[in-house]
Amino acid sequence: MNEITKNEWYEALVVECKAIITETIFNSRWALVEGYWKLGQVLREEKRIKWNAREVGGTLQGLAKSLNISTRTIHYSLQAYDKYPSLGKIPEGKNITWNKLITLYLPAPKENKVEIELPIGKYSVIYADPPWDVKAGPDWGSGEESKDLLYPTLNIQQITEIPVLNLAAENAHLYLWVINKYIKESYDIARAWGFEPSSLLTWTKPPHGIGLGGTFIQTTEHLLFCRRGNLEAKKRIDTTWFHYKRGKHSVKPPEFRKMIEEVSPGKRLELFAREKNLGWDVWGNQV
Repeated sequence: MNEITKNEWYEALVVECKAIITETIFNSRWALVEGYWKLGQVLREEKRIKWNAREVGGTLQGLAKSLNISTRTIHYSLQAYDKYPSLGKIPEGKNITWNKLITLYLPAPKENKVEIELPIGKYSVIYADPPWDVKAGPDWGSGEESKDLLYPTLNIQQITEIPVLNLAAENAHLYLWVINKYIKESYDIARAWGFEPSSLLTWTKPPHGIGLGGTFIQTTEHLLFCRRGNLEAKKRIDTTWFHYKRGKHSVKPPEFRKMIEEVSPGKRLELFAREKNLGWDVWGNQV
């Protein structure tokens, strides 16, 4: 191979291939800008959608769920079309990326308080897996922008404002799933919900493909165990880390729910649940 690289024809081939890759990445970046701009155009021109101040939050959330994108992406798509009604007026032309456009030229979405209709009652055990506000990341080596997750997410303020305290019994346990990015914030959220953090449990996951993450691929998630009052545990666990296989994206191993049943007594509620389980009340947009 070393002998081949010394040939002029090989050097010319490398130059040609690099040019193709550069052009492909360049075109893909502009295609993303153009695509989201067109999304904003189609939505804004649909006269049957009422974008008034009272209904916009619910409308965005409903569309996000139907389209499998985030409310933030819809917001910026609308803003891109509103501010630049012609693609030719977008600053920097085809040299701009979608991330640069929304960061430097478009107004950020206003923080909306999430209206959530939670179950009625008091629970001794609350198990929650919030949809933390993260990106899926670009395809490795593609040069593209980070992608939205395939489900609506909530920011820190929105998660904090969920009235979990109204659901908690005087003596209760909370199990709160959190990703590495938001470990610090999860402690504050637990306290806002009326609980005091006790132990950080860690799920170690087998690597899977390229995986999410930047310099370090994410192979751990954490379950923050918190207390309210003096609910006594039924069982003592001899570890704070657990190695279980992965399931579908974001779905947590059922072994954790079983462990919670063995440790924490009383009436149980799962928030942001994906399925119904015997002995649990559940709440979430997938059940």
